[in-house]
Amino acid sequence: MAMELALDIGKNPLSNPSNSGPSNSSNEIGSAQGKRLGSVVAICGEMISFPASPLQLETPVAFFTRLNPQSQLGQKAVSGVKRCFKTVRLVNGKGGGGDMPRGKEEWEGVMKFWGEVLGRDEGWKGTGEVYEVVR
Repeated sequence: MAMELALDIGKNPLSNPSNSGPSNSSNEIGSAQGKRLGSVVAICGEMISFPASPLQLETPVAFFTRLNPQSQLGQKAVSGVKRCFKTVRLVNGKGGGGDMPRGKEEWEGVMKFWGEVLGRDEGWKGTGEVYEVVR
């Protein structure tokens, strides 16, 4: 779901509801070059959309999967994510199914990804905007 949202925001930026004036680039969340979420971590969740051409969207993505990267299903899942996003960290878990990562070995790729994303001069530590998602 998060990757689909990042895909949609990359193609159609959100409008800022606090400014009811005519729509212009300053009313959008992110600029024309940075229409993106801060990052996405997908755990055993593949893309539903499969774009015909590569989009190379700016949202960095960590994709944890238990699918065999040599299998046709695994290759299709990974290629779908890589067609959408410019920066993709693939993290392969052991075994099948859709279980959460277990143990240090499986979480290590996700933790490295977060370390890289949160260490940038934007978002949490920089001048980017942070949004709270509430239920």
